[in-house]
Amino acid sequence: MLFVHLLIIVQEIAALLVAVPVVLLLIECVASLFPRPQSVSESDRSATVAVLVPAHNESALIAATVASILPQLEQRDRLIVIADNCTDDTAAIATAAGATVIERSDSQRRGKGYALACGVDWLRPAPPEVLIVCDADLEAPPDTVAKLTNQVLQTNQAAQAQYILSAERGADTKQVISSLAFLVKNIVRPMGLDRIGMSVPLTGTGMAFPWIAIAQTRLANGHLAEDMLLGVRMHRAGFGPRLCRSVTIRGALPCSAEAALQQRTRWEHGHLGALLSASLPLFIEGIRRRRLALMVAALDYAVPPLALLVLFWGAITSVSLLTGFTCRVWGALWLNGASGIMLAVAILLAWRAHAKHLPFSALLRVPFYILWKLPIYARFVIRRQTEWIRTPRAAPLDPTSASRF
Repeated sequence: MLFVHLLIIVQEIAALLVAVPVVLLLIECVASLFPRPQSVSESDRSATVAVLVPAHNESALIAATVASILPQLEQRDRLIVIADNCTDDTAAIATAAGATVIERSDSQRRGKGYALACGVDWLRPAPPEVLIVCDADLEAPPDTVAKLTNQVLQTNQAAQAQYILSAERGADTKQVISSLAFLVKNIVRPMGLDRIGMSVPLTGTGMAFPWIAIAQTRLANGHLAEDMLLGVRMHRAGFGPRLCRSVTIRGALPCSAEAALQQRTRWEHGHLGALLSASLPLFIEGIRRRRLALMVAALDYAVPPLALLVLFWGAITSVSLLTGFTCRVWGALWLNGASGIMLAVAILLAWRAHAKHLPFSALLRVPFYILWKLPIYARFVIRRQTEWIRTPRAAPLDPTSASRF
């Protein structure tokens, strides 16, 4: 009997732990439908700006990235490419394209965090007022630099551009569902947080910071989700990132199955590692400092990847259903039922409002997508990936062939 009572308590706690991120997800998806808040007004672009572009073996795409940024810079601004542990001619191509290049070689300390730290240290003798970070494989849309700089100057907070990865037309179901999950994480949820006046997570590219914020932040790390950890540090320092709604950076998901699996493994393992290490301490700090923004940010970081959230919900619901029929105790099942309805509503709202270009039939194949991701989650428990491995790049995104946002 004691075992049964303990099992029921464990199930109810598990159901509650699933319900919390589901409720927040629903709130964010609903809030994303609210009217846009007034954008910051335009201002004179008089601040000095430096753009850092970490690059590891990006010889195929770095020239286009540099060419998209250079025309946006004033004479006093700088574009610095950090050629990090490159074994190709990324440095030579970036130099020929007009960027200032820093070559970094350290096989023991690999990852974007180390590259950013190198760039920031190089800038310290003559620091800019605003620092912008862009990935080496994505072209910056026109006015990206001006709009990000303007927002940082007017809010004195970090800024994050909208960042979306799309599946090519004709892509398989896994890619279509993956693009929807990415859209929910990087567009819909930040948009919802922005609508209710909250800061947003950093997504790795199209990030901008007041120099005073980035100069005092520890950047050198090899974490797979260095952008999430940087966002946590910005929140703690009082520079919580705000969404820059006027800039949308687009990229393409990997085309090959092997590259897609490799990329998802790195993202998911990094996300889960940051979730486990950062969410609870940030929430406790928010309570201690009585800062609602920190508590909301902690809860947002605690929302697991959609596939894993659905997997947790399904597993707990199945066990609760079995317990209900055998012990006639239905509390956990009722809570899971409510969570399931909210989860379905959140996903349907996100699809209906922001992703109608993706076929509804793809949603019916979500269970197969979750099965495809099961080995990724199993490896996180058994043999977690901790070393950054570069994903083979897709071809540059063709606007005529990619799913639109």
